[in-house]
Amino acid sequence: PSVEEDDRKKPPMMTTNGATNNNPTTKDNGDASSSARACGVELEPVVVNNSSSTSVPDDSPNDHIDSTATPTTTTIRVFELRLHDGVTVQLCSLGAAITQFRVPTKPNHHSNNHNDDDETDDIVLGYPSIADLWSSQNPHYLGVMVGRVANRIAHGRLEVPIPTTETATTTRETCGLHRNNGPHHLHGGRVGFSRQLWEAELIVPTDKDNHNNHAAAVQFTYHSPDGDDGYPGAVVVRAKYELSSSSLGDNQNNNANNNNHSLPRSVRLTLTLTAELQQPPLADDDNDNETPTTTTCRRTPINLAQHSYFNLAPNNNSNSNSNNTSTTTEDPGILEHTLHLHGCIGYTPMDDTGIPTRHVVYFGDTPDNEDEETTGSPTAGATTTTTVDIMNRLTQSPPLLLRDALQRYGEQHAALPAAAVRQALQRRSYTVDSEKNETGNMTTLPPFGLDHNFVVRRQDREDDHPKGTENDHSLHPVATLSHDDRRLTVSATAPGVQVYTANFLQGLENANDTHCTTKPRHATYRPWQGICLETQHFPDSIHVDEQRHPEFAKGRCILLTPQQPTYRHVVRYDLEYGGSTTTNSTSAGGTSNNNVASSPPTSTAGWVGRDTEGRRYDSVDAMWESQHVQSSSSNNEDNNNNTEWYQRGAQYYEDECDATLDGVLGGFAPLSPLDLQASRRFCQALQEQHGKVLRKNNDDSNNPAPKQYACEMGAGIGRVTKGLLMPLQVFDQVDLVEPCQHLLTAAPDYIFAEDADDFVSSSTTCRYYCSTLQDWQPPERYSYTLIWIQWVFCYLTDTDAIAFLKRCRDALEPSRGVIVLKENSCGTDGETDDFVLDLDDASVTRSIRYLLYLADQAGLELVHMEREQADLPKDNFPVPTMALAPKTGNDANSNITGLSNQTSPAARAFFAALDSKKDDKSGKPKSKFIQKKINTLGWRNRFSQDDQYPVSLSMGNAKVVGFTVQQVQRGELEGTYGTGATVWPASMVLIKYLERHADRLLRGKRAVDLGAGTGVTSIAAACFGARQVICTDGEEAVVRLARDNVAAACQSLMTASQTSSPSEDGNTFSIFNCPIVVEKYWWGVGTVTGGNDNCDIVLVSDCVLPKLYPIAPLVDALDQFLQSPQALAVLSYEHRWYPEYDPRDEFRRLAAIKSLGVETVPMEEQDEVYSTDDIEIWLVRRVVKN
Repeated sequence: PSVEEDDRKKPPMMTTNGATNNNPTTKDNGDASSSARACGVELEPVVVNNSSSTSVPDDSPNDHIDSTATPTTTTIRVFELRLHDGVTVQLCSLGAAITQFRVPTKPNHHSNNHNDDDETDDIVLGYPSIADLWSSQNPHYLGVMVGRVANRIAHGRLEVPIPTTETATTTRETCGLHRNNGPHHLHGGRVGFSRQLWEAELIVPTDKDNHNNHAAAVQFTYHSPDGDDGYPGAVVVRAKYELSSSSLGDNQNNNANNNNHSLPRSVRLTLTLTAELQQPPLADDDNDNETPTTTTCRRTPINLAQHSYFNLAPNNNSNSNSNNTSTTTEDPGILEHTLHLHGCIGYTPMDDTGIPTRHVVYFGDTPDNEDEETTGSPTAGATTTTTVDIMNRLTQSPPLLLRDALQRYGEQHAALPAAAVRQALQRRSYTVDSEKNETGNMTTLPPFGLDHNFVVRRQDREDDHPKGTENDHSLHPVATLSHDDRRLTVSATAPGVQVYTANFLQGLENANDTHCTTKPRHATYRPWQGICLETQHFPDSIHVDEQRHPEFAKGRCILLTPQQPTYRHVVRYDLEYGGSTTTNSTSAGGTSNNNVASSPPTSTAGWVGRDTEGRRYDSVDAMWESQHVQSSSSNNEDNNNNTEWYQRGAQYYEDECDATLDGVLGGFAPLSPLDLQASRRFCQALQEQHGKVLRKNNDDSNNPAPKQYACEMGAGIGRVTKGLLMPLQVFDQVDLVEPCQHLLTAAPDYIFAEDADDFVSSSTTCRYYCSTLQDWQPPERYSYTLIWIQWVFCYLTDTDAIAFLKRCRDALEPSRGVIVLKENSCGTDGETDDFVLDLDDASVTRSIRYLLYLADQAGLELVHMEREQADLPKDNFPVPTMALAPKTGNDANSNITGLSNQTSPAARAFFAALDSKKDDKSGKPKSKFIQKKINTLGWRNRFSQDDQYPVSLSMGNAKVVGFTVQQVQRGELEGTYGTGATVWPASMVLIKYLERHADRLLRGKRAVDLGAGTGVTSIAAACFGARQVICTDGEEAVVRLARDNVAAACQSLMTASQTSSPSEDGNTFSIFNCPIVVEKYWWGVGTVTGGNDNCDIVLVSDCVLPKLYPIAPLVDALDQFLQSPQALAVLSYEHRWYPEYDPRDEFRRLAAIKSLGVETVPMEEQDEVYSTDDIEIWLVRRVVKN
């Protein structure tokens, strides 16, 4: 409905599928999409005098440069890629280098003068000018492309395998390469690709390209001849840089100012590297039998990398007088950055010269070939538990401050004194006070820091040679570097990334070194000034024995051959900047939360709003009080007064909403494709930058991948499931939760309509739950990778909204699961209102900070956000999309997922300490061994103090039923045997085991429940397809309790099961057409209805309790019922200690006397959640003697 003061629209019903967006006009001149358009220009070339260049050492036997033909000057071409918002990337043809990467200093700043250095920061290290880059010979490879083979080759020895057709054997061509890094060859050698002039071409996009958000680009080409720096074979190498706005901010010029929550801008620099082996002219006939020459196509290795040093801090943080090593420098370099290697799964240890040992250490596993593990000096990178801990910590959340990472590395790995390491980092100098602290007595530490190769992913060799066009789907998020409001995420197709923290820039401290001058407003570069994230294949991986080191071989350097002559490597740099200043806390997805202010709101004090009739409210509490609804700020959480609120909303959408796409979208069906397309882009960004949602679990026959589940809340007819969740081809199952029965009934036909234009063939199954959000309970058997909540959250009160989000949080898959909240919002475009109350449909449109406040109260934090969805009508409320995950860091409960919010701080600290301890045998965190127990407490004690508890059962065929069971607290202690908080956990373990094996154990079987207690096992057996269930107990009071529970379940399940009425005697009920007879029966005395010898399965829950029940009568009863060899008894046993004997041994002894065999069910065959090591499942059968 239209609002008199604000004509923006919103969906009229509670089901998700409704609302549209407002796309405010940009404050910049031109159309709103202009910031997405990149342009490229060629700047004035730089002409340098060759005599000014530092001479290259003439000690290489493979020098291919003809010095007699060297001209007196060299022309270096310079280019600049620009975005409208002031971002520029400067490139030059010397080494195909990135010489500048400038972003606006001020948030939301737009500079039309792209040379205005005072208003931009350069986030890459470099030289003051291109001429300086030339004259210095760039010994530290600042910004350049390195190759032909990046990283190290041991001893400069290259052996290229050459197959011999005649003998079907392989020979090796040996080449000596220049050793320019101690005993080894580094980054292509003496000259490499980094000091060569590349050909350059400016690629200008067409109007059509701009419409599709394609970028302007510069492509560099280098023809590397045969023998170049000693490498065999001629290769043509291309490096194509493209600058564009990224998918994170399609609406970047919409400068909505919402209560200090400003949307960060985002840009994308994509680098595509290709190489092709050149086929030489055919040799003369006389040379057919000669050894390989330049006229023969020679095989060659290729491994290209971009070697930019990144520093995201503002340039004016540098110390202009940094040559004084006795004082604390004001420029921390990268030490105040955080680094999160969220795309890495292991690393390759190296020796003391930087050469890999050929082992791969996967985090959480033991290294391959562990018995051959390398040892070496403390600075060697040898694989130790300490080293693995440091490397593994960089892959975990929250991300580690680089200062802390390097402190740990210096102390624990380099074995340096802690005080000396701290002082070195503080001064950014290896010159520190001596240990004796004598005046003027200084000592110099050896360089230390990260220079390690991390494993990005497990990859088959075939992936390295994609055939055909570019395939960006092979890109994997690798790492995220963050500082304040800036965040750089690197993604790549390569299997490794070399992380280098500029440990050897200490030579740049010398003020007399003219090659070490820096860019304007930078101090002289020092150690840890920048960080390189060099995506590449593994170092020194040309020669790998696949039999001995199969894991290391997965990252092997590519060999170009006539049969496979091409190479391709894509690197993508996504930069977010200009949002509100943030802390470095991170989400479970592993990146710092730069989309929100430094902390979410802690209260709603001072917030104002209005309703659709124009009334104003001076607080959130006043608004809720006007609706007779309890607000979240009150300590009283009694929700009984919310009934009228929900009835009003329910009646509205029952009356107004047809079971059609137009009905659930309130007349906006044509907008559905635009909305779904925006949601797909959001999911793509969520995967690319945070590793969430879009990646399908790897599967193989020996180790099947676990199933992945998603849930659509307020699903309506399943629009989001059909248009988004199923086409992702990620989820094995999608659950649809919808309160309106007629919409949910229509969902299967809508989703699976094969004649529809938008039909998607998918193996995903769907399950349907008719429930309001305030009453929804998460499943017990599985967790969700994704919970999607869209255009339905507005109907919840604050108290219920927080409780609902908490349940969603607890239902997420640990470390990976995410909640996506997509709702209308207010409070943008300078508005002061934080809420708009709709009096007709009983809903509240909230501001972004209001939504974030509720999420924070539920223990969630923001992972990723897009403030507004573009391309939707302007007269509607804006629609932000937020990805939420459980809090981590200081605000989180613990890394142990089962800890509840009520766990004491001391307990959380204890369990957190266990995370840092390792088991002596496995090397894994000790917390893993108690994880199962902690998870068990989550369900075991959930209803221990309640008079009743809910039970949810899966019946297969996409059907779930639920009912409530009454229990008597302290029943065992007060004479009401078989009930109480200490008994029901064993019954839950039993029925969840039966649920998992229902077809084999119960379907079509006659079951007898001995010592039924609450009767929950009997009810479950009927739901699982039993032919008949006899529910028995020996205590009259317990029989009455079981009878009441069966009758109540019969009534609640009547619609689904077509249950008949109880019999005249009131003891027989029918659930899903299965008769349940409730009667009194003493173990071993008398018979049950239908006879004792006509039983297929006997069910016993937690009845082996010697202090309460003698064991012998129970065994006697089993002896009567298990007359047939096919009959089976299934018992749950909760172990309790008795001084006289172990009840398990006594039960087995008595059973053996009766010729009954007892088998304990392995934990692997029990339910994943409802299982614990102190509750066992026994299978008892008649032993047939030969």
